[in-house]
Amino acid sequence: KPKSGKSFIGIAMACAIATGKDFYGHKAKKATVAYIAGEGNVSISRRFCAYQQFYNVKLGGQPLLISNRGARILDDEDYKHLQEVLRAMEIQTGSIGCIVLDTLARTFGGGDENSTSDMNKYIQRIDELKEEFNATILIVHHTGHGSNGRARGSSVLPAALDYEFRVDRDKNSDDKAMLVTVKQTLVKDGTPIDDLYFKFKEQTLYGYQGVTSGVLAITDESPRKLGLTKAREETIKAIEDYQKEKAPNDPVSVWAKFTIIKARMDISDSALKSRLADLKDMELVHYKEGYGYQAKSFDNEVF
Repeated sequence: KPKSGKSFIGIAMACAIATGKDFYGHKAKKATVAYIAGEGNVSISRRFCAYQQFYNVKLGGQPLLISNRGARILDDEDYKHLQEVLRAMEIQTGSIGCIVLDTLARTFGGGDENSTSDMNKYIQRIDELKEEFNATILIVHHTGHGSNGRARGSSVLPAALDYEFRVDRDKNSDDKAMLVTVKQTLVKDGTPIDDLYFKFKEQTLYGYQGVTSGVLAITDESPRKLGLTKAREETIKAIEDYQKEKAPNDPVSVWAKFTIIKARMDISDSALKSRLADLKDMELVHYKEGYGYQAKSFDNEVF
């Protein structure tokens, strides 16, 4: 989704490969990286600076190219120019290990993401780059509206992927206290990595008075726990209390519907819907269509 932290993760992956440093505990093989920045070169450059500053790594002199504009893959001239730039880069810095396209929308061109033929052409050209340079292609992309996390656009895209990661931002965290989860949602061979949890760290950039950017820092705590606000706790307690009142000896048999929870709380319908949606998305409550909600506090208790 927009502003979920996707680019921060893409930048961290690019820096890990370009420097040969671990990607949050996962080994990275050092190689040349081409980062095609389609969404604001200035802000992307600042994020690379913030990463360098926070993690005390030197990106200067590393085999890392950050473009000054996007490349429209479906545009014949733009695609040809991209190939030429990558070939020149390979001669200068060595074999390219990773090409980052941030984002798909900004590197797509004049086609329609929902069109099977246009997406097939995009994937065909991505495959050509992958085969010519023997490189991993990392595409930063958005989910669709109401798609339950599925990538936006034609279904041809997810079918062509080898790996997929979903980046989720806690809905109630603000820009300066962003809580992010990275979850591997597709792996064609092997076992998915464990979920990774991050906190946003704002950085005042050295040498740039008043200029700030940020970086995602790994944390051991799940944003689900970090994001358990007082309002969410009150909502969970209302569900717990109803379950205990209805069946003190077997609360796990009781489901609380929206109207029941609403009757126990001084809150508007829209605010409660938002809270319950958050609790469900963060897996802090059980939800069953047609039945309602249950608190998780009774899961491991014996009555």
